[in-house]
Amino acid sequence: MFSTRVHRSTGRVAARTVSVVVVAVLMSASVGCGSTSSEGSSSARAGDSSVERSKTASVPAPSGRVSDRGLDLIRYAVDDSLGRLGRTFATAAGRPLPCSAVDRETWQRHGLRVVAVPVSELEGLLFQLKIAGPVEHESFTTVPRWTAVALGGLWREDRAVAWVQQEGERTRLALRAGRLRLLMREWEEPVLVGGATQARVHIELVPQHEESGGNLAAMIESPPRAIDRFGRVFDELTMRFIAVPGEAYVIVSEAPGVTWSTGDEASNDQPGGAFAQAGNGEHASAASLGEALLSDAVASGSARTKLLVVLLPHSGGSFELTPAAR
Repeated sequence: MFSTRVHRSTGRVAARTVSVVVVAVLMSASVGCGSTSSEGSSSARAGDSSVERSKTASVPAPSGRVSDRGLDLIRYAVDDSLGRLGRTFATAAGRPLPCSAVDRETWQRHGLRVVAVPVSELEGLLFQLKIAGPVEHESFTTVPRWTAVALGGLWREDRAVAWVQQEGERTRLALRAGRLRLLMREWEEPVLVGGATQARVHIELVPQHEESGGNLAAMIESPPRAIDRFGRVFDELTMRFIAVPGEAYVIVSEAPGVTWSTGDEASNDQPGGAFAQAGNGEHASAASLGEALLSDAVASGSARTKLLVVLLPHSGGSFELTPAAR
């Protein structure tokens, strides 16, 4: 279902595990020191990065972080068959995001949501979710090249996803055999705060359709970007922002038009559209791009199980140029 290779655990105990993982990640920023390792994967093909992976659901060692700068990422699957995810993040979803309103609306229209959560509240919110799959933790320092941070399910024949225009018109977008993935790049940049120059983490995210065997046409044309060789990059869905200190960012899929509510009676349990085969008729239902990327829409035809991607940026305070750059 999801491309992760870690120890699996379920239920309330797993929720405690995720909470402990978050606590360990937060603690590790103050410890520093450690080494990084990177592994061959789809993300390595998209671009190299300094990455440390935790391959089990156990607590990452506090010394796992390279420094107090960069970004931690936690991925895990949750059971959303009863709409628990929407009820959990309904209040936080009302918080402002550091990205543009256009980027936020475009993502929601295509089945993707980003929620800004105070780091102090993150553990309590995650504990309310029902874990349905593996947990994976990565620590990044600087990621200047596009790198895959989430992989959707693989399909072996042409499929279609719903494509919602800005005017609300719903069409179907045919995709070749392959899978969707979420790409990220991040780095520190200077921001003027109260007359002083502070370091802040700049984050960019964009979905891509990775074709099986690569994008032959792009390979022949020799595109300017290496990632274009793997398939279509949905540049119109690029989201970029400068992280706010003390905030974490939760990325999740949700059917366009669904309103999250905190009430127990809220009907957030509407499954997404079926992941339709291309050519089944213009009126056949199809999952949104976000649901096809971050849910089990590919495997089961619904979006009951979802993959959460949690970003925990770390900035080192003041920003100073190296002697060579002065």
